Amino acid sequence: LEYDYSGIRCKNNLTDKDYEYNENDVNIVIDYVNMLLKEYKKLKNLPLTQTSRVRKVIRDNDKIFYNEFNRVANKFFPDENQYKLMEQAFTGAFTYGNPQYFGQILDNVYSADRISAYPAEMLENNYPYKWTKIYTGDEAVKKYNENNTFIFNVTFKNIRSIDNRLNVLSISKCNIKTLGDDILSYNGKLVFANTIEFTLDSVNFSIVKKCYKWDNMTINKYMEAMIERRVPRTLLQTIIKFATDKQKLKPLVKENPYDDELNKNYMTSKEMLNSICGTQVMKFTNTEYTVNPDGEWLVNYKEYEKPKNLMRMFSIGLFVTAYARKQLIEKILENGIENFVYCDTDSIKSLNYFEDSNKYLSNNSLIRMNNVSRIDVSQIENFGMFENENTTDKPIYEKFVHYGAKKYAYIRDGEFHFVISGVPKSENSPKSFNDLKAGKVYEKVKNGHAFVLNTYHNKMYYKDSDGNFNEYQGKIKDRGGIAIVDAYYTFGISSIDSNYVKQYGINIKSYNTEIEVENIEDNIYNFFNFKE
Repeated sequence: LEYDYSGIRCKNNLTDKDYEYNENDVNIVIDYVNMLLKEYKKLKNLPLTQTSRVRKVIRDNDKIFYNEFNRVANKFFPDENQYKLMEQAFTGAFTYGNPQYFGQILDNVYSADRISAYPAEMLENNYPYKWTKIYTGDEAVKKYNENNTFIFNVTFKNIRSIDNRLNVLSISKCNIKTLGDDILSYNGKLVFANTIEFTLDSVNFSIVKKCYKWDNMTINKYMEAMIERRVPRTLLQTIIKFATDKQKLKPLVKENPYDDELNKNYMTSKEMLNSICGTQVMKFTNTEYTVNPDGEWLVNYKEYEKPKNLMRMFSIGLFVTAYARKQLIEKILENGIENFVYCDTDSIKSLNYFEDSNKYLSNNSLIRMNNVSRIDVSQIENFGMFENENTTDKPIYEKFVHYGAKKYAYIRDGEFHFVISGVPKSENSPKSFNDLKAGKVYEKVKNGHAFVLNTYHNKMYYKDSDGNFNEYQGKIKDRGGIAIVDAYYTFGISSIDSNYVKQYGINIKSYNTEIEVENIEDNIYNFFNFKE
């Protein structure tokens, strides 16, 4: 943090410190590449992303079952319309803060984490492999069966939350074109709408039924699973391998915290395990962005086509995240919404102590895992269970406050910590609860970017040792590109959220950082005066 990477440096103003830092950064990259070369032997074999690294392990784990996986993925490859419906239904992790405690600094808050949530779902459940065609209109209504595994596009009339404190449908996932006039949201989640359209899978719909009620529901499109199976054998083997490695190494790392090799192996197994689900939700369609000479962004949509090496089934990734959301939200309901403070993916912050006493993985799943891997799976029997983050029944946070998704802070063991999406820890970032105020600007806390063309910026300047700017006289070879620049962050609290939490006696200043829905007060009035 003590080195300023933002300065413009040219060859005639580099200092010994610049050379030293540059050499150190390069050596770090060299050391990491050398570490990978021990595993991958040649530079051309190095994976460029964590996901590609996991895919290689899946491929190398068992060539016979890898080929079988690819054969099955090819056989059941969805058509373009089926894939689009799945992509529309994909929701991802659930991150949310209870509006009853919005901006309130709470004392003694507990935290329970679900152990390896995504891997647990992949080990436990059946997943759709083959789908029916997409039915529409009256045919969709006739085919609908709430007991089956399905995906449908549905329009709700006068949908509203059962409890104002728990809203689970993301406004960003609705069909904006069909949105009605009256709508109320909190922190990006739907509270009330007179008309709204969503694409949902059967697991997420089971959650919606527990959190909302509505006057009318019209099914527009519907498809259901024809074939459901466990995850392919090669995926199962890979999960079990990394899961058992992680569980074996975890206590050893605690006993030997300064053993670099142990730490490296533990983090590798943990990261690989967490990335396996990600290999299944890679999109089949990509969008390319280019910039024309006038500086305008151009969007190019690629045609839908089957990749040569699939190694993924999108429906598995879709339903893994859906099952994980279901477990998280059901645990919030079971534990009492009045005790719920904040959640993110696989973690719940609450006002009371709780953890699971019953195992999530069934005996049938454990027997199958043992038969497939020939590995002792007793160490991963607790996968999928909620476990209190503290080893005792004492609260883990002395103080905790949230301002919605990905925006919270706490004091743990006497030290202040914050989590704000996009804001790294730096000398200009928040230092206390007092820094978390609407409209507060944190200067130079993150990297922004700008597209630059030399037709516009044909001069370059650098700062000398006295702080003066001088024009660079050398030749500029680069025609243009992305410039990384310092960016500020403004702590925003929307007027929608600020008005919404007033029902709990919370008066908090707002600061809008984006365009918001009009008639906020009218929408709140319509919701709270809605006639049953």
